[in-house]
Amino acid sequence: GKSGIFWGENYDWSSYNQQEQEELLQALFHQLNQQPFDLEQGSSLSLSLVTLSPTRYILLICLPALCADAATLKILVREISQFYAACVQDEQLDDEETLQYADLAEWQNELLEGADTEAGRDYWRKQDISALTRLKLPWEKLSAEEVKFQPQTQSFTIAPALVEEIETLSQQYDISVAQFLLACWQVLVWRLTKQQDIILGLYFDGRRYQELEAALGLFAKYLPIQINLEAEPEFREILHINHEYINHISKLQDYFNWEQIIGLPPSTSCFFPISFEFDEQLEKHMAADVSFSIHQQYACTERFKVKLSCLRQNRTLTTAFHYDSNLFQIEDINRLAGQFQTLLASVVAH
Repeated sequence: GKSGIFWGENYDWSSYNQQEQEELLQALFHQLNQQPFDLEQGSSLSLSLVTLSPTRYILLICLPALCADAATLKILVREISQFYAACVQDEQLDDEETLQYADLAEWQNELLEGADTEAGRDYWRKQDISALTRLKLPWEKLSAEEVKFQPQTQSFTIAPALVEEIETLSQQYDISVAQFLLACWQVLVWRLTKQQDIILGLYFDGRRYQELEAALGLFAKYLPIQINLEAEPEFREILHINHEYINHISKLQDYFNWEQIIGLPPSTSCFFPISFEFDEQLEKHMAADVSFSIHQQYACTERFKVKLSCLRQNRTLTTAFHYDSNLFQIEDINRLAGQFQTLLASVVAH
């Protein structure tokens, strides 16, 4: 533990069938997700190995959110595969000193101190995002006191035929599948909250510079994406508005921080109650005669009330509804997921 690295248990499940293995894996994955890190006394990295068969293994990697984000997990898979190949082929590993997260963070801060960044900071200072305090889903339980954040997740797979239609429409309007799903989420939140100003937290990986593309660490952040639906614009208008807005704020993502946001009540918690993120799973990495890929991942770097996380993997589209279990019951989230799937089908049909 003192070295900062801890190897957990090894599990041999090779005698179980595939369904039993998956059930055991889901239980273990959930258990590790709920396991807190003691950053002062314990380890900042936890590793376990599961043997499924002589040719198939699962390496479980757990890191605190202070050390990693979703992009870090992808980079780790690539790094591990490269190191594995070097070891198998008895090649000399690159001993060039790796840049540490602290050095990269310091470099980022130096960039933000430049005079030419004032325009970026000024943009966020002028944004009124106070409407986010009024976004409450109808089933949200009101709490009189601040309680510990307890995230849970419900995942659902979108039917392949519907996925194909979504992809076709996205190509037709020259947008990404992510932007299509975001617009549907905004419309559903608008209908449920009955608020005209919809402000969601939108995920950005924070790696705008080439030097950060392979960087391990927490660079991701959520930015406010705002749209007013009072005039009930057509869906294609929402897509256009979002496309322009996202292109603009992506260039300003480094300059956003909660301290400079004005107009929020003092008691407002510094997170987006309703958020959205989209991720695309990488293809397999081949190293010698072994392939490395992500079987399942979970990254939680900021608090939320409800977050829709969409994952595109091969030909599959999964929607995961992450929620604070202090505020919502599982049946509320199942209802929300059903309404989202209904809306997707309706948008595609009309």
